[in-house]
Amino acid sequence: MATNGLNPGDLYFENMFNDATRILEGGLWHNNVPVGNQGNGTDGRYVADLQVVQTGLTADVAAGDFTGDQLTHVNTVLADIKTAIASVPGAVNNDAGAEAALRTAHLDIINTIERDPTLQTLSIKDNNPGFNFAPPSLATPLNANTPHATFAELGAIFDDAQSKSLGGINAQNLPAIQADLQTVHDGLQALIKSDPQLFGGITGIHASTIVDQINLQLTNFDHQYRVNPDAAKSTNDNFLDITDIVKGDPNLANMASANGVTGWTPAPDTDVVPVPYQDNADQTNFLADFIASSNTLGAKAEQLVAAGTSHEIKAFIHTLQGWEKNVTNFDAAQGGIFEARFDNELLGKNSTVGADVSAMIKGLQTHNAALVTAAAEGFHANAADVSGNNVPLNGGTYNADGQSVADALSTATGPLPPAPVALLTPVSPATTAVASGGSGSADHLDHSGQLAAIHIPVEHGHGHDHWAFG
Repeated sequence: MATNGLNPGDLYFENMFNDATRILEGGLWHNNVPVGNQGNGTDGRYVADLQVVQTGLTADVAAGDFTGDQLTHVNTVLADIKTAIASVPGAVNNDAGAEAALRTAHLDIINTIERDPTLQTLSIKDNNPGFNFAPPSLATPLNANTPHATFAELGAIFDDAQSKSLGGINAQNLPAIQADLQTVHDGLQALIKSDPQLFGGITGIHASTIVDQINLQLTNFDHQYRVNPDAAKSTNDNFLDITDIVKGDPNLANMASANGVTGWTPAPDTDVVPVPYQDNADQTNFLADFIASSNTLGAKAEQLVAAGTSHEIKAFIHTLQGWEKNVTNFDAAQGGIFEARFDNELLGKNSTVGADVSAMIKGLQTHNAALVTAAAEGFHANAADVSGNNVPLNGGTYNADGQSVADALSTATGPLPPAPVALLTPVSPATTAVASGGSGSADHLDHSGQLAAIHIPVEHGHGHDHWAFG
């Protein structure tokens, strides 16, 4: 072995290169003014990650730790690091040439280390290689003969889109990325329809969520580059969330590998803990209401599917649709990094909210109690996930099991913002008339900040999937 005095783990470099790979998916972003305690962007983080590796390898070379092929390969890595760092400013500005150079250099670093058994061994710590492969591209570019019949085959095409997005999405690679994603979107829709037995209950909701989030990418995020400085953050969160959904659902995870094909490959894990979004007063109230309404609406749906009349179910479906619209409108009004981080969970039809509402309505209309319960679990899990990635106005945490605004803020640090004037859940005309003594005018809150008409106790004793983001 052409190394002197080095041991396994010495080239791990605190897992920083894997962090760089993870944040490179979708591209790098930069904001001149930080918002929500999210910093100025991932461009500086990416450079800092690579500089950790650069500093370590440079010191090892100076110490004479490498000879022969290993020295040659390390020098190749150091040259690629210089190229990657030099390409960052252009990549942040969506320059296609800079983004391509960044992607090429970054992937060459991984391939150089991973294909040298000696260097690869030195990079491993606690069974984790410090230079893990990124999601792979297709061996042959997408064409009419590319297999796309199974969930695993569709996942391999999704991986190709992930790979192409490394460094950023631009006019040159956008057509190929859109072709990949459209194939996956249409193929998964067809698969859900043709093989419903594979996509029952919560697995079906998760699969539909993936379809919706890919559509969000196709129709929204892909076209924000060069216009919205946070576009790369939107794509990064969306792609990571999709692979997390697959990984977190045992049925989807099993289907992701079949007949020698593996897809839906997640980006390498990182040890860098995501910084929660610091909410302002309106966002704090929104998330508290989102938690409370998600929990109470889920409980109400389970009650109605068991014993509700057709009139009650029809009225409740109208309420669900109004709630979804109000959630969507609030999210869309925030803009910036808030939207970039949470559109895929909150932006209506093309989000987790949309998939959960659609499943709940279908379950109510078909009297499918199991589907309604799965959707109710999805409501709760999504509220817990989003609120878990946020910090209330003055600190603390949100209570994801809260049944009212006040309850959801019971673990937040005071002083709390003034109670919201109106809530996300619209009141039906009949309910409003009762609450207002027959005037039928505006939303009315009880003392806890929750509409009395839907304040229904609910216990969530079952487990929920909480997707993790990086």
